Amino acid sequence: MEPPSLSNRVSVLLPYPFDTPFTYAADEALPPGTLVRVPLGARMAVGAVWSDPPDQGVKTRPIAEILAFPPLPKPLMDFIDWVAGYTLAKRGEVLALALKESLLAAPPKRGKAFTFGEADPAHPGPTLSAAQAAAAQALRDSAAAQKFSVTLLDGVTGSGKTEVYLEAVAQTLRANRQALVLLPEIALSVQFLQRFERRFGAAPAVWHSELTPAARRETLRAVAQGRADVVVGARSALFLPFPALGLIVVDEEHESAFKQEDGVMYNARDMAVVRARLSGAPCVLVSATPSLESVENAASGRYTRLDLPARHGGAVLPRVSAVDLRAHPPERGKFLSPVLLEAVRETLA
Repeated sequence: MEPPSLSNRVSVLLPYPFDTPFTYAADEALPPGTLVRVPLGARMAVGAVWSDPPDQGVKTRPIAEILAFPPLPKPLMDFIDWVAGYTLAKRGEVLALALKESLLAAPPKRGKAFTFGEADPAHPGPTLSAAQAAAAQALRDSAAAQKFSVTLLDGVTGSGKTEVYLEAVAQTLRANRQALVLLPEIALSVQFLQRFERRFGAAPAVWHSELTPAARRETLRAVAQGRADVVVGARSALFLPFPALGLIVVDEEHESAFKQEDGVMYNARDMAVVRARLSGAPCVLVSATPSLESVENAASGRYTRLDLPARHGGAVLPRVSAVDLRAHPPERGKFLSPVLLEAVRETLA
């Protein structure tokens, strides 16, 4: 067999602490993003063909295998390059957030059946108030435009922010594009998933650290193939290979849980804005207590701001009063003020 042509040299980025790709020989021209198995020293490693020009002056080893998995989308590759430059991390370290060899294997023929892509945007949702309907229409318009924008949705607790941004998700589904909803891992609750299912008639794909390996493997493949139309996940979901990402929502955007503080250090709220820009998609930041950065960006005109100042259905926020413990000290051996105890008794009476 003749050795591979030098003209088919390709650069392959590996998910290890390397900043530059390695050059390998290929039997054919491979587009950037193609996932391959290559020799690395005495072992084999999985990497991605990268857009860097290959080194024509080094001896090369041939690619061992082209994996039967969808290539990484260009926006994700650009995102990996951007995050590495911004955080001063090695590009291979950032790639490791998106590429896990153990999740690339084909699913077994006999195993648990997973379903994706059944969310129905036409499924009837709740009746919105006038303020909610106006905010929902603004978000639908930005989703329909399918271009980068950032909107801060600021609403008091109980104002219906979730129902409002789910209308943007519905608009994204109508355009046959994918939506990503980021939540702090602690907020990925059964109640939220049930609320989503009531709106769309089906559960979303879920991505977080507690998934079984089989569920992660199936979800990753469904996202890469475009079958998972909505993903609700923790911060690591930002690195999933969406081929048609049309919307990113960051719920509870002020939460410190969006900060990755070991390895590649980043704030998922900020990186969501970057991922949306590189994907040409709108990004919605949602909070009852927005971060100072988001408030300033909205005040300066960089972000659009939508406000929901009242609770839905005429509900009112509880009255908050400060109790001076010097004037109303707790009884000896206790820690609750008599004023608070009396208010609790009246409420429960």
